[in-house]
Order: sequence, then C-alpha cells, then structure tokens
Amino acid sequence: MRGCEGITTSYSLSLFTPFALVPPPEEFQGILIGEDVYRRPVYLNYNRLPNFHGIIVGQTGSGKSTTVESLLYDLVQHGINFMCIDPGLDYVYATKDLGGLVIDIAENIIDIFDAPVDRAYWYSMIADAFADALGLDAYHAGMIRNALQNSSSPDEILDELTGYPDIVGRMNSIIPYILEPNLNMKEILESNTPICIVYRCRKRVTPEAERFITMYFIIYTREYFMSKAPTHRPQLIVVIDEAWRLLKGVQRLNLVDYIREMRKFGVGYWIITQSVTDMPLEAYEQFGFTLALSGPRVHAMKLDALAKLSKQDIDWLLYHKQPGYGILIRSGFAKPTQLRVIVREEVLRRRRK
Repeated sequence: MRGCEGITTSYSLSLFTPFALVPPPEEFQGILIGEDVYRRPVYLNYNRLPNFHGIIVGQTGSGKSTTVESLLYDLVQHGINFMCIDPGLDYVYATKDLGGLVIDIAENIIDIFDAPVDRAYWYSMIADAFADALGLDAYHAGMIRNALQNSSSPDEILDELTGYPDIVGRMNSIIPYILEPNLNMKEILESNTPICIVYRCRKRVTPEAERFITMYFIIYTREYFMSKAPTHRPQLIVVIDEAWRLLKGVQRLNLVDYIREMRKFGVGYWIITQSVTDMPLEAYEQFGFTLALSGPRVHAMKLDALAKLSKQDIDWLLYHKQPGYGILIRSGFAKPTQLRVIVREEVLRRRRK
C-alpha cells in the first residue's frame, strides 16, 4: 500500500482495521498495567492523572487481588510506598518480599487514645468510626464521644456507658480487639516501609472490629499526612481490599471528602471491591482511574450506567471470561481502554501453587 512503508501492526484485529482508525498510544510512562487490543502497553501515569485514587472492581475470580499484588512491585519500583488493609491475606507474601512489615492486629493492638491532632477533634472521629462500624445513629455517636473524653483506656469507655446497655452490648464486639495497645502508628508511617495489615492470622476478628480498625487506619493516615507539606506526587497508596464489607455502613466518616483531600498530600486510595455500587457514585468523580474486570451482564450494565460504555466495551467485559481482562477508565481520557492486565511472572507462579 502506497505511503504505508514502515508501518507495522499487531494483534489479529488490526488485519481488518484501516490504519487510520488505529488510535495512537496514549502514554509512554508510568506504571504498566496491561496491553490494549493492539498489544500496546497501557500505563497508569500518575503525572498525568488528576490524582492516583483508583477503584478495581470485579467478581470473585476475576483477577483483582492478583492484579493488585503485581502492581505493588511496580509501586515500590517507582518510589511509592503502600499500606494494604488485607483481610484475605492476599498481599502478605509480596509485602515481605519487598521488605515490608506485616501487622497482625491480633498481636499489634491499635491505640485509639493516641491522638495525632487535637483530642476533641480526634475523639469525635473515633466516635464516628465506632458508630459507623456498629450501625449507630448520631445521638449514640455523641454519647461515645463524651465517654472517650472522660476515659483513658478502652475498658473505661464501657464504664462510662453503663447506663446504656444496648450500646455496651454492641461495643463489646470491638473493645476486646483494642485493649492493651502496643502499636505506634506514627513510627510505622515514618518508617516509610510497605505495610500489610491482616485480620485473621491467628483468629477470626468480628466484622464490627474489622470495620472499626479499618477506619482507624484511614483516619490516622489522613491526619498524619495532612500535617505534612502538600505534594501532588504519590507518596503512599492505601489499598483497601474487600471494601464491600470493610467499608460497609460508613457514613459519618465521609470517605469522599477524605479522597478529595488526600490527593493534595501524596496519598492515593485503591478500593478493591466486587460491584460498582459498593461505593457511592459521587466517589467516582474523585477517582483518577477505575479498572473494571470482566464479568456477567449485570456487572457490565452497572458500569455502563456509571461510565456510558460503547457496545464494544460491554462486549469486551462480557465475552472475556478468563481472569485479567477488563476496561480501564482514566480521568481526562476521552474513552475507556479495553485491555488485558499484565501480571508479573513471579506473582503468577505463586498464585498457581
């Protein structure tokens, strides 16, 4: 064909596509996440995205945790630290392999009275975390806040609330997991080492305690980094796996506001969950990217309602049943990218065992 000397194509679809319709590659740097339908690399370029918050969504077996585990290595290579909240023990090996610290909350007990900011403000946030984790209303949150202000240890909180047996009964699902604290959160964050927080290395933690402790790590990290100088380069990625249950019922601690604020201080949240509807729709306005892995029609339709996908995008989600295929939506890009996730070989070998 005249004028086409030196042009090469890849992937079988290109044989049936006019060269003029092949879109140019959009990125040449950043964190490699996969390859598009033309087998060209697709990157998460944190220098171009408005922030490095992201959501990775897909049903069980779609490849979410495998994808994230592989990306942890790339984060560290780019000088970006991570903190994984990992109830399924999916990222323990990668964290150790990268020289990080695994925190088992059965042995490393958080200190809710270690206030990184003004105590009255801190106790208000801790009270909201209790209320959200336990499904309590604002009135009960206020009573917990008053009890915190009059206490110096978790068991004293229950003493302050003895006249409210319904609250005490619910808080008993959390209090045993925060007694006798021995974890210095500030030292851990200042170590600038990868962190993996696990919930069941020795025993099963109650769902209420899991939710509360997850929120504790989120709010402590927020206050720690907001005390630093603003920066738009990512310093830390907070990975929240199984967010469909760990963030269930979170209302008073407004995660949308947290996500909005943290982009100015070098913190990104990666939310790993099963359905688009697990997060409030307004949160997606704050995400720099969304990776939706393939799944059934109801999954594709929910994503279409959010992002207005093309028929080709929907078909891509529906007909690639094997793990690792999906749609990447990036803020500031004209349209989604159909891709196959590239996973490090050492991660694949480990996952096959």
